[in-house]
Amino acid sequence: MGLPPVTANVTNTVGLAFGTGSAVVGYRRELHPQLRRAVWLSVPSMLGVALGAALLLLLPQTVFGFVVPALVGFAVLLVIFQPRISVWLAPEGSAPAWGKYAVSLGIFLTAIYAATSAPPRL
Repeated sequence: MGLPPVTANVTNTVGLAFGTGSAVVGYRRELHPQLRRAVWLSVPSMLGVALGAALLLLLPQTVFGFVVPALVGFAVLLVIFQPRISVWLAPEGSAPAWGKYAVSLGIFLTAIYAATSAPPRL
């Protein structure tokens, strides 16, 4: 679209924030039993977003033109191999004791990615 990466990212993030907020309101009854988990996962999410935002402001925009395509490719691989990863993380439907921390780390890294991802400038 020709926008600088930071501008594109901020525009995308504002749209996602309103979409996420309306989804939470719409699914509040379904989400209520997950309130404790949501609070637990909000901590690594907020820390990841803060770190991602700091990286976005401190690093030159040219860095994101190289990093973002690699992150998008990695995300595609995660989607492709998700069934195998799920079996590895939770064999036979029982989550391992360290699974809660693995999910927290995944949320943290995803939040960094979400805060810094923007389409590369063409």
